[in-house]
Amino acid sequence: MTLSEIIRYDVIILGAGVTGLTTADVLANRGLKVCLIDDYPEPGGNHLSWTIDSFTFDIGAIFFWTDNPMFKVFPGMRSLCLPIDYRVEKISRRAKVVAYPFDIRKELLFRSPLYVMQVFFQIARQRLSFTRRVSSVRDFIRYYLGETLLQDTGLAEYFTRFYGIPPQDISYDFATTRMGWISNNASIRSRVKRWGARRQVGQHGTALARPKRGFAELYRVAVAQLVAKNVTIILDAGLSRTTVQPAGFSVTTRDVTVSGARLISTIPLARTLTLLGLDSEIAPPSSNLTTLFCKFRGDRNFESVVLYNFHSEGLWKRLTVHSDYYGMSEGWQYLSVEITDRAGNCPPGPLFEDFQRSVSAVGLFDGDLVLVDSIRTAFAYPVYDMTAAAKRDASMSLLDGLGIELLGRQGAFKYMASSKVAVDNVLRSI
Repeated sequence: MTLSEIIRYDVIILGAGVTGLTTADVLANRGLKVCLIDDYPEPGGNHLSWTIDSFTFDIGAIFFWTDNPMFKVFPGMRSLCLPIDYRVEKISRRAKVVAYPFDIRKELLFRSPLYVMQVFFQIARQRLSFTRRVSSVRDFIRYYLGETLLQDTGLAEYFTRFYGIPPQDISYDFATTRMGWISNNASIRSRVKRWGARRQVGQHGTALARPKRGFAELYRVAVAQLVAKNVTIILDAGLSRTTVQPAGFSVTTRDVTVSGARLISTIPLARTLTLLGLDSEIAPPSSNLTTLFCKFRGDRNFESVVLYNFHSEGLWKRLTVHSDYYGMSEGWQYLSVEITDRAGNCPPGPLFEDFQRSVSAVGLFDGDLVLVDSIRTAFAYPVYDMTAAAKRDASMSLLDGLGIELLGRQGAFKYMASSKVAVDNVLRSI
């Protein structure tokens, strides 16, 4: 195809992440002629992986569960995934490695009776005085945990390093959708019933990691299935313009212009607005993510695959030890370290030095810790600050008025905890 050719489709989908791939499959099954377009060179969206020498890294802690409906939509995927021993912990404010997200034994019940009484009194008082005049994540956490646990569990620090803003500046509406784990685990009755019980894999089945050769191998299964259903897929597209036409839409890439009666966007709102020649500043904010790829030799002094940073020190928010399930390489363990970087201008060298200092201060990674490489990812996390809802609604109202359909965490600026939620959302919405 060339720019002089304009091929007509029933539906054009922007974005070949989990939401875009699933949407393409659903619509192709209905007999529609679909074109799926993405600027990334491989399918999978922000499910990104890199192989460097003999090491393989992800940009984050990205896992699947055996009950994920994605494996029903694309049944060839599951056999490629690797079952893992999914263990998650955190570094607490007291510089201890404890259960994530809240270790009731070590962070509450093993403290002094006076401390426990203070916490229970705060929670009771907060719930009795609770009104609807609440506006932030801080209000939400205080309702369930009280001020003392908000500070002593490290939740305040964690949300600040995750979003680049403190919890009092993150919207309450976000808390009600993103932070169900706090309300679900804050009930004293439910927590005491489970006290002493070992954290299990959970109700979702076995945890799975992507194939060692990378996410591209996994999502190429989806591409092959879609191609067999006559879906046109354009990757590494070089998207440059979207135009609203009387009979639908046209989308121009580096090499081709296509038109369609419907346009579904799963890419960030700001990007969709830019392609239309509209002001992207009206879109809600998103954070960049810097991921450090590291190797280590020695005693790391924790056993979990995923470790969250709830300590007061360090810019990093989470690390994932990939060698725990892919195997060590020439005596080296290897891991990815995630750091939210709102401005996107902090060099990896100082970020790695900060990581080294913070883990050394709490007694972790006793040995040789080396920075192998790093990557910066734009639009990694939507930021739910106090302006986000209004900006989201304004952006979506404008795009909806043009007839553009929006789906997914990025396309609809809608929090989704996992690919399972993303697939379920598509199956309910399309």
